Amino acid sequence: MNSLRLVPKNNDKEITKKFGDFVLRKLPKKETETKFIFDCIGGDIDVGFRIYNAIRKNGKVDLDIKRAYSMGAVIIQGARERSIRWNGKIMIHEPNVQITGLTLTEAKRYLREVERDYQRMCEILASRSNRSTRYWKSLREDTYFSPAESLRLGLVDSISRYIEA
Repeated sequence: MNSLRLVPKNNDKEITKKFGDFVLRKLPKKETETKFIFDCIGGDIDVGFRIYNAIRKNGKVDLDIKRAYSMGAVIIQGARERSIRWNGKIMIHEPNVQITGLTLTEAKRYLREVERDYQRMCEILASRSNRSTRYWKSLREDTYFSPAESLRLGLVDSISRYIEA
């Protein structure tokens, strides 16, 4: 099994287009068993969906999760096996929106697009957990889950005892 670090290079550990391109280059094209160390505080929704789809399509990717915040919580749902470290965290919230320089019509169109993305995010979370889409949509503010809570909710499959040197 290949083992790779899936950690953004920038200080914030945020999902960016550059990080998405890096992940897609590192992810084996064929069904090759691969384990990634995953540490991500979220970021761009579109890039996050690209990463999620690629991991899911591969079918043999396992994730060792340090942090999976925001869009990171959605990305990890694409993995075959999701193991969170004993000191790991998952955080979920509704998307942040910043609108400047748009007309009212453009802003409304943009917000409808964000709402569709948010619906898809919640459906992905519901598909791998034991909670409904409605439950995930009810989490408006930053909501953090411990490893035990993440396991109970079905966001992960196991808790690892991995300790980094």
